Amino acid sequence: MDNNLSVEDLLKKEKKNSKKILMLSLVLLLLIVLAAVYSLFVGAARLEFSDLLRVVFQGERGMVYNIIWNIRLPAILTSLAAGMGLALAGAVMQSTLKNSLASPFTLGISHAAAFGAAFAIVVVEPESLNIFSFLDGVYLPALSAFLFSQLAVITVLTISARQQAGRETIVLAGIALSSLFTAGTTALEFFADDLELASVIYWTFGDPGRTNWNQFIVIVFVLLLTLFYFIYQGWNYGVLNSGDELAASLGVDSNRLRLIAMTVSSILTSVIISFVGVIGFIGLVTPHIIRKIAAGNQRQLFLNSALAGGLLLIIADNLARTLFRPIVLPVGVLTAFLGAPLFIYLIIKGRQF
Repeated sequence: MDNNLSVEDLLKKEKKNSKKILMLSLVLLLLIVLAAVYSLFVGAARLEFSDLLRVVFQGERGMVYNIIWNIRLPAILTSLAAGMGLALAGAVMQSTLKNSLASPFTLGISHAAAFGAAFAIVVVEPESLNIFSFLDGVYLPALSAFLFSQLAVITVLTISARQQAGRETIVLAGIALSSLFTAGTTALEFFADDLELASVIYWTFGDPGRTNWNQFIVIVFVLLLTLFYFIYQGWNYGVLNSGDELAASLGVDSNRLRLIAMTVSSILTSVIISFVGVIGFIGLVTPHIIRKIAAGNQRQLFLNSALAGGLLLIIADNLARTLFRPIVLPVGVLTAFLGAPLFIYLIIKGRQF
């Protein structure tokens, strides 16, 4: 900051920056609405605007109604919620750990969820276990993915607590867990039959289109609670981002706040991945984009990162459905292709944050 700036100049600069951040939020909201409406009309089956009007205003039932209400609308809204959740989790992890490479994907949470789903598909037989019989189908892999992702979170947090919550320790532990769970998933694929192998591969790709309304409601419920918490605690996390010494002088328990942030954001990530599958790099890429445009304070960073993440995943889902029409690509494949180059760039840049 320039020490020669007067108080009046600083206030003008802050006011200008606040207007820029507010404009960014409004633009993101507008783009989300436009992208969501456009998504209703693109895909393997082309729809016209008149088809949407007949379904909405005339109550028409049939194939078009099923495509809009049971296929595309849940996928669009799930893409929005999942993208918002993953980007929010990434922004929180990067801010609290002060590490530009931190995200749900790089900390091993996604890989643990993939192993959990593969374990349920290949190893567990619901028919032979009465307690799991009602979870057959998509719910057993989802539950298993959630449990194993939480196991990864507990492991990372336990290791970090023994090392006084060192930021580097958490990231290194996440990388080690990623390798471990990836090896476990590969081993399960080796012993799986053809049908199980196809199910595991399909699940690990990540696709918002596989969810239904009930699963979407669960994701949104957890997302809203998490977003409210981080916005409500925005001042504390802003102090934490300024340094542990300053936080301690203001009565903020840095280690406790960091552990809560990691736990809450990891639960959000686990819920999303357990229903949607593995979608990488949204949580890593989006916060960096927002910081480049207009970061603001922690509340603004968290909110705009969430909005941008939802927008990016809706756009990625659109591209996945239209690039090779009528073939629909899993959106997780597309986000990996887009996110990997930036991940390499961040590695090359090193510790710059």
